[in-house]
Amino acid sequence: MDAIPMVHRRMELILDLLTDAFWQDVQTPILENVRRQLRDLIKLIERRRREPIYTDFEDEMGVATEVKLPGFDAASLERFRAKAKHYLRQQLNHPAVQKVRQNKPLTGQNLIEIEHLLLQAGGGTIDDLLQAKDAAEGWRP
Repeated sequence: MDAIPMVHRRMELILDLLTDAFWQDVQTPILENVRRQLRDLIKLIERRRREPIYTDFEDEMGVATEVKLPGFDAASLERFRAKAKHYLRQQLNHPAVQKVRQNKPLTGQNLIEIEHLLLQAGGGTIDDLLQAKDAAEGWRP
């Protein structure tokens, strides 16, 4: 395979991937870089028919326990704000969103429209929206 120029150019990386040292503390950006460098080589892999492998075992699972992960709380105000900002950036043609972007005063109806947009997006619940409104009342730029 080293005789193929495309493979020869990537041989150092391929050999590095075969070592245990490469896989120690590997992170997503490193794997993404490898994927990009090797994706053109995929077409060179010979396809061959493989016989199916049959297994006969039962999964053994213990008792389920709930684990709270910090920063992964679905009702988190910060998470809701991030989702809301992302969604509203996709709704730039909506008149109420345009007013916000142009720093124009909003009417009560504009606020209701924005609330409906956010709830329709599914980024949070009415409770998340109320919590965000409560937190924003004391905020001044």
